[in-house]
Amino acid sequence: MLNIGNAWIDDNTSFEGMYDYYWTHALNSDETNEGIKKYCDYVTRNFSQECYKYQGQGDGEYGEIDIYSIYAPLCLDTTQKSGTTGSISL
Repeated sequence: MLNIGNAWIDDNTSFEGMYDYYWTHALNSDETNEGIKKYCDYVTRNFSQECYKYQGQGDGEYGEIDIYSIYAPLCLDTTQKSGTTGSISL
């Protein structure tokens, strides 16, 4: 049995899935989703100016979040504080 996990299929499948993910998690509006579905042909790779417009709109709508962890608070500070080890105390 071959397990490929979360494999990258191709750019088009990945981008289409990304915008579906945004919409199904309320990160994009219905209008944006409808525009992407109408103007972006991921099968033939036909991306019109309208497609790019709606994709750009979709990229801007989800705001300042980590799209890979949408329910966690955004952590912008990656520096370690003085005297901390990064371990969790119980």
